[in-house]
Amino acid sequence: MATPDRPENTSTELIFTHLPGFAKFLLERHLEEFSAELLRLYGEVDIPMLAFFKAWTPEQLRQLSYDSSAKLLTAFAENRISGHIDATLQRWAQDQLQGLNRTQIAPKDISLMGYVRKQAMLTFLPGYTADVAGIIDLVREIDAYVLDLASRATGLYINILHGKIDEQFYFHSKLTDTMPGVIYVFDLIERKERYTSQRVEPMLGYTPDEIRAMGSMYLETVHHPTDIPRILAHLESFSQVKDGEVQTFEHRLKDKSGHYRWLRNYESVFRRKPDGQPWEIIGLTLDIDLEKQSLQLVEEKQKFIQKITDAAPAIIATFNVNTGQYLFVSQGFELLLGYSPQRLQAEGIGFLIGIMHPDDFPKLMEENLRSLEKANQASGNNDEVLVSEFTYRMRHHNGQYRWFQTYGTVFDRDREGKVEHILNISLDITDKVEAENQAGEKNRRLEQSNASLQEFAYIASHDLKEPLRKITAFGDRLLLSQRDKMDAEGQLFLTKIIDAAQRMHNLIGDVLSVSLISSDQRFEKQDLKLLLDDVVQSLDFKIEQVKAEIYADDLPAVAVVASQFRQLFLNLLTNAFKFARHDVPPVVRITYRFLQPGDVWYSGLTPARRYLELKIADNGIGFDNRYAGKIFAIFQRLHAKKEFEGTGIGLAICKKIVENHGGIITANGVPNQGATFTVIIPAG
Repeated sequence: MATPDRPENTSTELIFTHLPGFAKFLLERHLEEFSAELLRLYGEVDIPMLAFFKAWTPEQLRQLSYDSSAKLLTAFAENRISGHIDATLQRWAQDQLQGLNRTQIAPKDISLMGYVRKQAMLTFLPGYTADVAGIIDLVREIDAYVLDLASRATGLYINILHGKIDEQFYFHSKLTDTMPGVIYVFDLIERKERYTSQRVEPMLGYTPDEIRAMGSMYLETVHHPTDIPRILAHLESFSQVKDGEVQTFEHRLKDKSGHYRWLRNYESVFRRKPDGQPWEIIGLTLDIDLEKQSLQLVEEKQKFIQKITDAAPAIIATFNVNTGQYLFVSQGFELLLGYSPQRLQAEGIGFLIGIMHPDDFPKLMEENLRSLEKANQASGNNDEVLVSEFTYRMRHHNGQYRWFQTYGTVFDRDREGKVEHILNISLDITDKVEAENQAGEKNRRLEQSNASLQEFAYIASHDLKEPLRKITAFGDRLLLSQRDKMDAEGQLFLTKIIDAAQRMHNLIGDVLSVSLISSDQRFEKQDLKLLLDDVVQSLDFKIEQVKAEIYADDLPAVAVVASQFRQLFLNLLTNAFKFARHDVPPVVRITYRFLQPGDVWYSGLTPARRYLELKIADNGIGFDNRYAGKIFAIFQRLHAKKEFEGTGIGLAICKKIVENHGGIITANGVPNQGATFTVIIPAG
């Protein structure tokens, strides 16, 4: 049996794969914060040994925590944590701990010290890596360290108890009853508890007498049924355990309320029979139920994240830019391409290159290298905005190529700040690409059709106008040359012929304007006030002639076809001048406002985030609202040709222009008071 002054190292050497890198990260970037977090957690969990440091100043405690944290992280970084544990236990055994003597350390200190160190490390883990597999590996190594520390420290603690407690230990120990953990002695032969410290009641609700009264039924009464086979095998294993060697065992035990709690036992042989066979074991039980719940919560969250990534209709993967290996590939790889994620992880980037379309590979590599260079030049704080987008084809398992759009961003960086892992999210956009190609072909054909229609319209317009020009020209000449030879009725008939030909000429021009509206789709952001000013300037003579007044808001800039909106303003203004009241100069007011989708209820509007409403109001003769819908129909007139000139197409052109912009136009009139035209179009 090891003496209290010489702790026996019964653990295997701790050699870690992931912890050294994490420890260097903490040591180089977060040493001060890590030591402060340790000190905070020690106070939060109320570790007993802190009571012996009450006389210390906060600065002294911070310095103690800083120094010990530096030594701990250095040992982790250099992968010599076993030596660090040995040295610490040696100082404890030889009563060389700063501010404490060895008897002032309680079992709760042993368990909480490892627990606090683990929680402090977990606090900084998200800042080190977000790789799910890496996090799990790190947590496992941290748990291995915590378990090894607790096991070896508990062994030393039990050895110290051996040195202080005589043969009557379990009948007379007041010391063990003041300890936070439960000290017990278990009879391996009769399978019952010989001694249980008073701390069992706060932990489990049973008194020591109730535990002892269970006798040989102790195992079956309070232990979880599925754990009993493991417990029996564990007890049998003490036949091979040396004195001073500490065994660690975790199990569930039912408290008095019926709730199972997770416990961790640290046990060693206490007494042997004359033939050397173990007779009794002494142990320390610590409640680790909260720790188990926390670990279970972490595992459940990891499983939840895994399910989300696997259920997503996308390929989600993390890729090491240095090794070409994939650390994680979601099930979307098999869903979208038919290959197992494990195959990509095993074969790496070479497999992906093999299924990539050869025409897309050079461009993709060039874009990828350019994005990586840009990310390496950028600060790590801007990783969230460094998103690169790639479009390419990959061959499905069935041999067909499918289009993918990949969004890549920095997942983590190495110690030099260079990109180490990339997170890629790839979406299958084959249907979208094919739809765009089909739409592109339809647009090309439509453009050809529109061009042909426009060409035909110009030719038809020219051919239709040519006879009318001759009728008008020869009619005017005939009227001038033969006026004296014609009676009044002849002159009237000839004048009507000339007027009809001129109206027909104007009508053909207006019909051509209507047919060409939808062919012009050059939408650009235009300042509507400038377009209106151009129209007003072109109407200077007419405005002066009718003594009109025009008042307009400072209209905004929106995406429109400039030529069409000039025509819209021109038609609405000339309409106001034409239908002015006798001896009342026309006044036109143009106002605007923006509307939200919930503010409009008209059918036929193109969906948009907001809409622009223009109102053009005049003080003219107005109209009966019963005819509000009729006035926009082509060739429809509310007044006789004798009263007002025009072809009846002007407002139809306005309606066509507004509809071409995805909007609607309405009219509201009051006889002898005026009319208001309302235009609503999408505005972004």
